[in-house]
Amino acid sequence: MPCVQLSARPSLSASETQNHFQYRRGSRLARQTLICVARNRLLFRSNEVQQNKCLLYSGDSRHQHLTEVLKVKQGDPVKVGVVGGNRCTAEVTQLGQAIELTWKDWQAPLPASRVDLLLAMPRPRVMKRLWTHLATLGMGTILITGAQRVEKVYFSSRALRPPVLYEDIIKGLEQAGDTRLPEVIMGAAASRLRCRYRFSAS
Repeated sequence: MPCVQLSARPSLSASETQNHFQYRRGSRLARQTLICVARNRLLFRSNEVQQNKCLLYSGDSRHQHLTEVLKVKQGDPVKVGVVGGNRCTAEVTQLGQAIELTWKDWQAPLPASRVDLLLAMPRPRVMKRLWTHLATLGMGTILITGAQRVEKVYFSSRALRPPVLYEDIIKGLEQAGDTRLPEVIMGAAASRLRCRYRFSAS
């Protein structure tokens, strides 16, 4: 069963913290919300890595992270991984509009998590924010079910669509530095959890 495991995150200096976090004012109370954009390991689909090399172009958010946040130079090491697969340390072998990474020093994925979560479906907007956090915390299986005060219409929301789930879960895995995907199971009744999402790593 695919799952995720939380790994220790490296400590950041004051200047690095400013680069890793951005602030935005939100809500009618004008309260300040902290939006985490830290990426402790860049993840790639298996078909993006060919012969231990991959290219990142200027429109890719990972390219932006390397150039604007990490400010890499040629020869620098970068933590990378294959979604649902192994971890690795890559070397920057080309800089410019396209960044080439040469993958070296392959490592096995982190140990499988033994932590599963059973959660009554919250409001869709809340659920949308939770996926990233749950992936970062290392949930092995996430079970979303109905409850007495859960409206059934929640289960048709955009927050539960596989493409949205996948994108938000990947963000959480990159923060945790992990590659393992959690299994997502959901259903309006706890006795009929039939909808399973097993994400493909390709």
